[in-house]
Amino acid sequence: MIPQPSSPPPTPPHPLASFPMRLLRPPAFCLTHLPPRRILTPTKMSTSPRKPFAPPARPLHYVVASKASQIDAKLMSPPYSFTLDQLMELAGQSVSHAIFHTHPPPARVTLVCGPGNNGGDGLVAARHLHHFGYAVTVHYPKRAARPPFEALVQQLGVLDVPVDSGLPLAAADVVVDAVFGFGFRVAGGVREPFGRFLAAMNEAEGVLLAVDVPSGWEVDGGGKAEGAVRTPDVLVSLTAPKLCARGLHGVQHWVGGRFVPRRLCEELAFEVPEYPGIEGVVRVQ
Repeated sequence: MIPQPSSPPPTPPHPLASFPMRLLRPPAFCLTHLPPRRILTPTKMSTSPRKPFAPPARPLHYVVASKASQIDAKLMSPPYSFTLDQLMELAGQSVSHAIFHTHPPPARVTLVCGPGNNGGDGLVAARHLHHFGYAVTVHYPKRAARPPFEALVQQLGVLDVPVDSGLPLAAADVVVDAVFGFGFRVAGGVREPFGRFLAAMNEAEGVLLAVDVPSGWEVDGGGKAEGAVRTPDVLVSLTAPKLCARGLHGVQHWVGGRFVPRRLCEELAFEVPEYPGIEGVVRVQ
């Protein structure tokens, strides 16, 4: 006798079958007041030309080296209480944003970093530029073996950003001078190995961008040391423009310092430019 196939087990009732339909039906306002469905499309980058540069409404305020040092000391003291790491991160980010505005990616950027805080700003900028999509190379001839510099180099290593200590400079569309800051004194001159790197930057074909102060320049406008870097194509002043930037012609000048509290400006009697929108940098020339 051929066995008959067994019938499938009955389908169990749906858990909501016993609920009254009036509880399952959406309220009338849900049916009548739903907004029309929006179809989201990818945002396209604008190809329209950039707006022409308009100079700031207020005159630019320049500070001397002693005032710049005083501003930094105040920022790192109560009640402002910034840390060196914070200020370096904000400064380096400002530099990277200025580069993004002047030379959008993809582009090759070579940064030459000194042993002090200006070099740290350059190391931070290199990390941000890598994340922005640039091909980044760092030249760091005299490394600072202390925090936060060691950590900044390690962070670049994780990203496989080359950190070299020798010459020649990597070919680049933008060469960043992050060697000496406002603490440089012309009387001391440009010492090696930095003299060779400044000479290489002067001969480089890429656009030269200086961080805060062109290396080898007297901050208070008193001249330049022998072997100083040439007049940059782009200058990114940090916190407030330094006096040596006054009177520069043919230089695209940016300021990054939106983190400076208004209270500190009033306390030390200096001005910072107004920043558009959510920008952390502003072009002033």
